[in-house]
Amino acid sequence: MATEPIHRVDEPRRYRVAGILLLTMALAAIISAITHKVPAWLPGILAWSALFLVLPRLVFAQRIQATVLLSAGVASLMLAWSRGTPPDSVSLLNSNNNLLVLLAGVSYLRLVTIPETGNSEPLPHGRLAFIRTLLGTHLFSSVINLSALLIVADRLSDGYRLDRESAVPLARAFSAAAFWSPFFAAMGVALTYAPGASLSRLVLQGLPLACIALVYTYIESLKSDHYRLRNYAGYPVHFSALWIPFVMVLGVLWIHHLRPELSVLLVVAGLSLILTVLTSLLRNPDTAITAFRTHTLESLPTMSGELALFLSAGVLSAGLGSLFHSVENLLPVLTLTFPVAAGALMVMVILSILGIHPVISITILGAWLSPQKPDPDLLGTLFLCSWAIGVVAAPLSGMNLALHGRYGVKGKNMIFWHYRYVLFMLLVAITLIGWYTHVNN
Repeated sequence: MATEPIHRVDEPRRYRVAGILLLTMALAAIISAITHKVPAWLPGILAWSALFLVLPRLVFAQRIQATVLLSAGVASLMLAWSRGTPPDSVSLLNSNNNLLVLLAGVSYLRLVTIPETGNSEPLPHGRLAFIRTLLGTHLFSSVINLSALLIVADRLSDGYRLDRESAVPLARAFSAAAFWSPFFAAMGVALTYAPGASLSRLVLQGLPLACIALVYTYIESLKSDHYRLRNYAGYPVHFSALWIPFVMVLGVLWIHHLRPELSVLLVVAGLSLILTVLTSLLRNPDTAITAFRTHTLESLPTMSGELALFLSAGVLSAGLGSLFHSVENLLPVLTLTFPVAAGALMVMVILSILGIHPVISITILGAWLSPQKPDPDLLGTLFLCSWAIGVVAAPLSGMNLALHGRYGVKGKNMIFWHYRYVLFMLLVAITLIGWYTHVNN
């Protein structure tokens, strides 16, 4: 009885400290990459410390998932060590850390990118409203991720349930951003586990896939009895706010051209922080510091699920990398040919639908293929496609869990509503992979 009030007081405090640690982690990683004057192990220590503080925020499924990944990673490290391959402590500590820096940095773009007038304007209706909502959700989601989806869904649901007519296009608009967006976790994972992949090439190959996904969704809505586009109530999208991500993309490509040795993930995170601060100060200098502080202390700690997933997956990656290196002669050689890539894509999508997060499949496949030095752009494209196609129908994906928890959209419905889309996009992605392997062989 006496300890309960203390718990309620201390819990928000520990979350605020975690937010400060995550911002410090991002700054330390960026400064270390530029100046090399920050110890390489510091960002990793800060990330793990933040995870320890936000553990109470993890739901049961997240704790089980992280525990399984950590256990498998540690077991692999110990087995590899027993075979004469000791772990690299710095790499182990910082594995997937740049992904977390990316997520933390990009999250600040919400402060200057989210439209402020959408909640007060009347909802537009008709086919044009559907197209604008589909395209607007896609573009804003490509920058501020799940926040954009939830903003639009909140308005279209009017605080209640989200019907099929609204849920399907929003889910596909969001997930399709994983095909190409430099601000999405999917791109961060692809660049991490396909070292040497070209950001510009991955973006250029992913954009047509995203366009096909959106066009398919629109055509399907025209032909389906579930949609009545003449009366469709869309979101009042303002594309003028997209100048910020446009400047970001140009800035990332320019810096990457000047300093190709810098991690693209850290460049994106750094530019996100700088642009957020400058834009906030120019727009609302009186409230800029307060907004930045509130985001750091209250919003960053909500990354608890991503923090647990990526850090535990990083341990698994390090463990499997060491283990595969120690038993390299015993493993079957896996070369990234077209049949292997196509088969892997189908398996990874199926695993996503069964509840295995794409980052886990990517971690395992990346570690297995690494000794063979596969084509990094082909491997990166494979990873992006598995993520973009898999999460839309995966009942346990972060997007579908959010849609279920906030708007009552059932996971089994998402599978039923999207299965034709998943099969179609698998066919399109496999065709792209086949074309790529033909051109480059």
